[in-house]
Amino acid sequence: MKEKIYYILSIIHSFREIHPTWNNTFSIPKYITHEILANVANVSRTRVSYVMSELQKENIITYSKEGKIVILDIDFLHDSCGY
Repeated sequence: MKEKIYYILSIIHSFREIHPTWNNTFSIPKYITHEILANVANVSRTRVSYVMSELQKENIITYSKEGKIVILDIDFLHDSCGY
């Protein structure tokens, strides 16, 4: 289940790299919420929040002051989901 979320974050990150109008290559737009990730991964929002909390504790992601998800270690996500 974690792998699904890792994969979704990896896809979003890859998509952002081909859209130069998004100002920070590593941040995910604020409108990509835990609820949206849960819907895409077909898991509960609570489960996504738990996984995201684990990723934050491991310094894989963080949150900007605007509330955007910021990926600090994309290689970890790629390696962990078989990307």
